[in-house]
Amino acid sequence: MSPQPISRLPNTPSSTPSPSPSPPTPPVRSFPRPPPQPDPVVVRGFVDFWNFQLAMNRWRRPFRFDWSRLGPALASHVEALWRASGRPGRIQYGGLYLYISHNPAAPHDDGLRKWARNVLGRFDGVHVVMKERRSKDPPTCPACHEPVATCPCCGASMHRTTEKGMDTAIVTDMVRLAWESRWNAAVLVSSDGDFVPAVEHLQQKGHAVVHAGFAPNRSALARTCCASVDLVGVLRSIERPSSAPQKPKRTREGMSPDASARASQGNATSHARRVLTEKRHEPKESCSRGSQNGPLRGLTG
Repeated sequence: MSPQPISRLPNTPSSTPSPSPSPPTPPVRSFPRPPPQPDPVVVRGFVDFWNFQLAMNRWRRPFRFDWSRLGPALASHVEALWRASGRPGRIQYGGLYLYISHNPAAPHDDGLRKWARNVLGRFDGVHVVMKERRSKDPPTCPACHEPVATCPCCGASMHRTTEKGMDTAIVTDMVRLAWESRWNAAVLVSSDGDFVPAVEHLQQKGHAVVHAGFAPNRSALARTCCASVDLVGVLRSIERPSSAPQKPKRTREGMSPDASARASQGNATSHARRVLTEKRHEPKESCSRGSQNGPLRGLTG
């Protein structure tokens, strides 16, 4: 007969030791959640280049400043206005958009195009939008309505160019970026009244538009925007020093006594030399003096 397996009796203790009871799990403490942080207030700048450049030339010409710091400087001035109004949130600089028009047929605009693409376009946060200028018809005579191609006084050409689509590009970018929630406050650097309807629409939708111009500026655009920034203070904070510093003038008060004495002696010596030179070049007086009757000849004994 084959051996049968031994069945374990019900009351027979198991050979495997029973696990020890685990210690009681301490209750989980619930930590309070931190209060939600407000979203940052993103500030973006939109600059109409030629409107800004011509206004700056009327204020001071020439004036050199750091273009890479223009956007952050505008954002810092907006932050001061934001804090003064008591609004919550921290200000975050979102970038600067520059809109530049150029004449492709003008050789002197080559430098402008290279500077905009190779210099401005490489700054952090700066976006450059280039638009070509279009030819403009010459003026016409108010009597015969004939075009005047050359100036009747100097003969210069009356051919001119004009911007096309620049204002539309600025408004389109402002509305598009606001729709994408990429800015909460915009700084518009221009004095063109054509932006008034767009600014009114954006502010009705809860987007703040701040005007930046040269004071005193009572344009319709400045009155429509929620606040204004004086560009004089902005530009002075980012002004570049002159490349050729002027040498300080030497004053007698700032010299030592020995140096002052040497300078005085040198001036006296120079004056004496100048007097001797003038005397040397004067015409010599002749031995025979002239008279009303004629020259006097030498007397004989």
